[in-house]
Amino acid sequence: MINTLPVELALAIIAYLPISSIHAIQLTCKQLNDFVLANELQLYHAAAIQMGYIPSLSFSTHDISSLDFAYGINDWKSLCQRRFQIERSWSGEDYSTLSAFTATGTLVHRFKVDEEVGIIVCTTQGDGVRVVDLRENKLLWSLSGEYVRAFAHCEYEKGFLIFDRLDRGKEVWRLADDYPAGEPDQSVKYPPRDHQIAASEQAFLQHESTYPRGHFKPWALFIMPRPTRAFRFVYPTLLVGSTNEFFLWDVRSRDLVQTIPSRQNPTYATVAAQESIAHLSYVEVSEKHVFVCSATALLVFSRSDGRRVLELPSDRFAYGPVYALQDKVEPPEGIQSVMVRHPLAEGVSRTPPLRNRRYFDEFTAVHVSSCGRHLIAMLASSRLVVIKHFEQGINGLEERMFQINVGSPRSASKYLTFVKNKVAVASNRGIFVLNLKNALEDGHDSGKAIVVSRIPALHSTLLLHSISCLHMTDSAVYFNWHPEELDDDTTDSEQAFTSWLRDSTFQRTRKLI
Repeated sequence: MINTLPVELALAIIAYLPISSIHAIQLTCKQLNDFVLANELQLYHAAAIQMGYIPSLSFSTHDISSLDFAYGINDWKSLCQRRFQIERSWSGEDYSTLSAFTATGTLVHRFKVDEEVGIIVCTTQGDGVRVVDLRENKLLWSLSGEYVRAFAHCEYEKGFLIFDRLDRGKEVWRLADDYPAGEPDQSVKYPPRDHQIAASEQAFLQHESTYPRGHFKPWALFIMPRPTRAFRFVYPTLLVGSTNEFFLWDVRSRDLVQTIPSRQNPTYATVAAQESIAHLSYVEVSEKHVFVCSATALLVFSRSDGRRVLELPSDRFAYGPVYALQDKVEPPEGIQSVMVRHPLAEGVSRTPPLRNRRYFDEFTAVHVSSCGRHLIAMLASSRLVVIKHFEQGINGLEERMFQINVGSPRSASKYLTFVKNKVAVASNRGIFVLNLKNALEDGHDSGKAIVVSRIPALHSTLLLHSISCLHMTDSAVYFNWHPEELDDDTTDSEQAFTSWLRDSTFQRTRKLI
């Protein structure tokens, strides 16, 4: 029996079990129950590490309460139980609800959420940068609309905030809690400029009472060699794309570390020939690759040698097996949840109505899995394309990719985010969460392994159209919207939902226990 093994080995084995199975083995016999109870602290700590419930090995029980979803919890067992219930909530099998944030203001454009620090960072349509306390819903720090351009795009990760300017500059700011002591280092190649320091001093005076929580200080000003179109930050790399080159900056050293040309002779393993990038709309970066959405194709470049390793045209009718959502469904009785499981229809035709017809479409977003082996891309027509092991190029590509339709071709896609094995997507038809954990594993039938959930009350086309940003964490989906877009021509469930929303300006769907 397992309890006859060395304690460390037995704990390592049990930690691989689902949380519900740990309780199940306690019911099998008294010896196993006694073993689990005697080693409960070590067992659930190992399970939390194995399941990825905590951000690092150094994370202690004293740090648990800093996790937004674990507020009020101070032991490993309760943490694991909370996360298990959250996973059930994602599929509509357990309780979930919505919370509203009003301190962000009414003009939210882009935003990022740091649940560990407990802040929302957002840029606006003309009200500058705003940092809001995630738990208390209050403004902590801001930069004025006179300093930050309207509709600025922002990126944030691990305490670094980046937003663009009307010129070729990208401003980098860093959380005050993480900032090295002393004055800003002017010896680096791209130090903060005087106007950044002046804006920082003004922001400090305005929000002195909340210092240092949620406060940022200027870290750098990156000046691009030429006009650029899109940028993406995945710590520690800032990727900035133009039609001719991609610039990769290291925010730690505050320097340009790599440049990759976009124009190449297409002699490598590509799906279709493409000599230059037209209308670059989105970029993504991982440790090994650069991903690009253009008007005509999805491109993948290797960071090691700069070569183009994959090119997928956007004019195809189908990308492997096609799965589509069935008609909208209502939450099951007895479960108070804003999320509901939404089944997929199987056997959707992969053959275009007209043979050899080319379809006008465009890739608008792409994200890579945390392991760096799989990618998911979104087309403007609300189609998602999942490619497993994209590094293998075109060999066996048709067997390694599949397509999920989250709306009709006339239902425009809005936003895409990919966290661990879950994808959140907003379209003019709704907000959906897709669990791809099993679908990405080899040997699984992708269609049967995909778990899709949605917020059934969100059917208002006007409300969905107003969404300009979507963010997902392990325990929540966040999105913005405009209350003036709501109307009274809705169903009963929509009216009940929107009556609650009407006085709010920033929403998050959060899985609560």
